[in-house]
Amino acid sequence: MKIKKIKDLGIVIPAYNEFKTIELVAKKTSLIADICVVNDNSKDGTQIILKKNNIQHINNFKRLGYEASIIRGIKYFFNKKKYILTFDADFQFHLSDIKKAYKIISKKKVDIVIGSRDIKNRFTEIILNFLFNIRFNIKDPISGFKIYKTNSVKKIINYANNNLFLVDIITFAIKKNFRIKNFEIKTKKRADKPRVGNLIKSNFKIFKILIYLFLLN
Repeated sequence: MKIKKIKDLGIVIPAYNEFKTIELVAKKTSLIADICVVNDNSKDGTQIILKKNNIQHINNFKRLGYEASIIRGIKYFFNKKKYILTFDADFQFHLSDIKKAYKIISKKKVDIVIGSRDIKNRFTEIILNFLFNIRFNIKDPISGFKIYKTNSVKKIINYANNNLFLVDIITFAIKKNFRIKNFEIKTKKRADKPRVGNLIKSNFKIFKILIYLFLLN
């Protein structure tokens, strides 16, 4: 039985050296909605896989990083789709949650839906999640699983800093009184090392996010 695609949804998949998983992730997600993989100048053959399988993608000709790659993908869908969802290339997320997130944002009056992960990869993420929830009543701001109403994200995308896991997008959305909703998602454990940076670099970036939040008016 053929799966009916969601016509007004675009899925952004940032990818850096995801040779092992990108083909399966792209093929599975493309059954649900149109996708755009943003290949962040991978050196492991990710681009070869994308070309070989005719997977819609954008290539960064130098490494731009996780945040800038997502921003490029979001902008790709600006004039194409009503909703834009981000989905990591490591297959830690469940495909069934895509339709759940879409149902929430399309049926309820919300601008952003954040998939709050049941597993946090770092202790600093737990601290960030706790503090962000206390201050804003929003969980897991650095989750890679988010869905945006396109007309809403257009208004805040240019505020994004390329070194804060796009947490500043959420804080600007809060300042503009956007409606943000969490829903709980289960994640699968990644088999190899994360691509957003080693433990020291990732923790340092989260530490900078904590400082950003502390200085935020």
